[in-house]
Parts: sequence; structure tokens; C-alpha cells
Amino acid sequence: MKNRFKIIGQKKLCGSINISGSKNVCMSILIASILSNKMIIIRNIPIINDVKILIKILKLMGSKIFIYKNICYINNNYINKYNINFKIINKIRSSILLLGPIISKFNKFITIKPGGCKIGNRPINLHIKNIKKFNIDIKIYKNKIFCNKKNENNKTIFKEITMEKKSVGVTLNIIFLLVISNKITIINNCSLDIEILETIKFLNYLGSNIKIFKNKIVIFGVKKLKGGIYDIIYDRIELGTFIITSCISRGIIKLNNIEYKNDLKILIYKLKKIGHKINIGNNYIKIIPSIKYNSISIKTKEFPGFPTDLQPFICLLNILSNNNKKKGIITENIFENRLTHINQFIKMKATFNIINKKTIICNNTKKLYGHKKIITNDLRSSATLIIAACIAEGESIIYNIDNIYRGYEDFEKKLIKLGANIKKI
Repeated sequence: MKNRFKIIGQKKLCGSINISGSKNVCMSILIASILSNKMIIIRNIPIINDVKILIKILKLMGSKIFIYKNICYINNNYINKYNINFKIINKIRSSILLLGPIISKFNKFITIKPGGCKIGNRPINLHIKNIKKFNIDIKIYKNKIFCNKKNENNKTIFKEITMEKKSVGVTLNIIFLLVISNKITIINNCSLDIEILETIKFLNYLGSNIKIFKNKIVIFGVKKLKGGIYDIIYDRIELGTFIITSCISRGIIKLNNIEYKNDLKILIYKLKKIGHKINIGNNYIKIIPSIKYNSISIKTKEFPGFPTDLQPFICLLNILSNNNKKKGIITENIFENRLTHINQFIKMKATFNIINKKTIICNNTKKLYGHKKIITNDLRSSATLIIAACIAEGESIIYNIDNIYRGYEDFEKKLIKLGANIKKI
């Protein structure tokens, strides 16, 4: 609660900024690097708190790793620990992805249930259930997770599994577990999110043999991985954040440092449908917002559906729309606690009809008013409420701003460049 933003609103945000490297891709690729004992250089690393914590975890395990100007230098040949300080591991959700590579490297792992944003129940039972299918004994005792690989023969083993539910994290953990092995594995009903595709691309660059056929992944185990230099792609959620920001503030914004991969197709389609112009260039996206626009309705869903991470921003978009007849319906299907921003919007004089715990109707408020105590709960709600304060009439004080540094690089600096009036107090 100590760090706060003081924001003077009624600003039209416009200009040009660079989009940083992807938080989620960066986290999974840093963890995937554990599987190689060679020198790896990863470029376009976002300097955010989650990345800093993960690097600290890798250092405690013995990795020789450091960052200089968004470039990460890694030598994991010196990793020699399969258990780490639990207080550090508990700070980030991505720590659950250490299960696969650490078990692969040491045949055992002692860890604790992961932390992260408080956006609802994110159980690890799917991770445990699917990893157990590969001759791994896992026990949970007093919040600690004890993993041991059982003895097995060295003959090549073919295995095919079907995941009960699509999950980015579980898919990654299975890949990490089996990349270096004598096994051929088929994963059905797996996630093929952009984070999965980019991590597979990275591992194949290092020498793995992973194929994708329609909705399944086939892993041909290899003996070892090499090193190399790899670039992190742009952060699609940051890109979506600023695309919607342009529409909300009615200011023209150009977003650079991207090679658009059509991964926000559903968002761009919906925004164009209500009148906003979005021009996609070779390494940029330019938004020319409509002065008047309708609300839109969304239902969050796993990729390629509408991203849950962008749901709070659509709430804000709908609040400030001009059409009183059409009201946007928001349905959150991923996390049961991802509507905490609604109470804070109400402080700013927005109104909603709450249908149930996961569905709301955003009334067309047209105008928000600043408030002296806006409390953020998680990464995406923080970004949404900060942007809302930039547009609202009057002054706002935003609390818990450390949430924003978990996943956005230089967020307030980028907003200031676009014309926002923000000061840390």
C-alpha cells in the first residue's frame, strides 16, 4: 500500500511507444533454458518484477545468469540444486513450470505451491495428475510438493496422453519433462497458445524435436540441447492494452517493435466492427479511434478465444462508449475472481448490472470521476484502473501499484510519453 500513483485525469493519450518483450513467453523460455548446459543469450527481455524473481531463483539454483540492457546471458551448466527457498518460489505463479525441467535434470524436486495474482483459484492438480502419468511419484505435505522419478528401463517408450482440460502451464510442464529423454510422446487436447508455440520454437532452435499436428503435440526425445541466441516476441497483452487505451482516450497511438502474428485477431475484429480503424504495418500497429462507438460483448476463453487478461480493459471501453441503447455484456469464464476492478470503477461513478459472479452488464457511463483511494488487486486490474484515472475528471490516487511492475515494463513512463499526468508518491 506504500507506493502510490497520483494521477490528474482528463488526458487524451496519443503518440508513439514501443511494445516490450512478452512477459509470459520470457518466463517460459527462461525456465526452458534449464534443460541446456550451454551458453544461451535471450534478447528483448522485459525488465519486470516477475522476471527479476525468476532470475533470482535460477541464481539460487546455481545458474550463471545476468541481464544487461534487456539482454539475458545464461549458463545453466552450474545448476546443482533441486530445492530453493520457498519464500522466493511462492512469489510467482510461473514457479510451477519448474516441475518439468528440474525433475528432468535431477529426477527429483522439492517445491511449494506457487503464488502470483489473486485472481481466483488456480489449482495445480492438473499439473500433478499429468506429470504422474510419466512414472513420477508426487506427494503434497503441508503445502510442499515432493517429486521423485521412479526407476525405469532405458528402452524407447511410446506414450500417448489426452489432457482433461487445455492448459498452457500443464502443456509446458509435460514438454519440459520429456524434451530430454528416450521417449516419443503424443499430447492430445493440449494448449497451442502463443506461449506454447514460441517455447517450442525456442526448444527446437536449441536442438529438440517437437512437432505440432493440428491439435496435438508430438515430442521426440533427444539426448541434449545446445546453446544459442534467441529473441523474445512482443507482449500481446501489452499490445492489446494500448490498442484499447487508444480507443478509450480517443487519441491516435502508434505501437512499435512488433511483428504482428494475428494473435489478437478477435480483439481487433471487435474493435473494427464498432468503428475504430486499426492499421497493421511491418513492425507497428496504428490505431485511429472513433469518437463515437458502441459497447461490445465478450466471453473470455482459452486461446484463440478472447483473452482473460484483456477483459478488464473491455469493461472500461464499454463504460466510456456513447451508445445508451446497447450495453456490453462481460462474461469471465477463466478466473472466478477477475472482476475486482468493478468495485473500483463504481467509486469512479460507473454503474453495472451484476448478473452473477462471472457476468456483468456495463452501463454506458460516458464519464468517470477521479477518486482518492483506488485499490488495485492484480496486474491487469492495476493497468486498467491507472488508464481509467488518466481519462477520468479530477485527481485519483492509485494504491498497490507494485502489481503493475509484475508484468509491464516502464508502464507509467509509456503513459507519460503519451500525455498522461502521473507521479509516484
